[in-house]
Amino acid sequence: MKQSLPLCLCLGFLFTHTHSLAAPPEGIMRAAEAWLASESPDERRDLEAILHSYQGDIDEVIEAVMPKGSAAHAEIKGEFIKGDTFVTPKLLARNEDHPFNFYVPKNYDPSKPMGLILWMHGGGTYKVGKNVTRRSGEDNTKQMDSGDYIFVAAEACHGVNFPEGAKPLEMAGRWSVPASERYLSDLTNEFMHRYHIDPNRIVL
Repeated sequence: MKQSLPLCLCLGFLFTHTHSLAAPPEGIMRAAEAWLASESPDERRDLEAILHSYQGDIDEVIEAVMPKGSAAHAEIKGEFIKGDTFVTPKLLARNEDHPFNFYVPKNYDPSKPMGLILWMHGGGTYKVGKNVTRRSGEDNTKQMDSGDYIFVAAEACHGVNFPEGAKPLEMAGRWSVPASERYLSDLTNEFMHRYHIDPNRIVL
């Protein structure tokens, strides 16, 4: 069954590098890359018309433009990392005060896609710097090493992602703010640029 292009691409994947396959025409590849780079609804609609007109296998286009990790992060594994921040510039700009913890199993192989677990916690009142002191999965590294999922402990929205006028110390339900979906999408995007992630195995 073919994947739906808007559904797959709307996961929030931005591109920094493309991995070209021989089959898709260059014009279709450029349209897919431009769709990913654009944040304009009008521009995306125009590009979608081009992509929908393509009669070939759209799955090949999606596979070609999808980020598959970077060599810079391939060896960062087998160690629980605390208080890390976004490194993709566009994503960092809108999540600059959102550190997270993560663990990549020792058996990570850049040539093989892994699943991604986003561990959502910290949805109550907000205390500055609390996230980096949480254990949030740190005691489960043995179980993680026996599987094939990368673990990311994401803290609920605060700071730049709060609605205007919200009072962090008085606000519960921080996963319910409008920015949460975009924030989780940004985290998914960030880790697809760091590691080879299977987009069909992303778990909240």
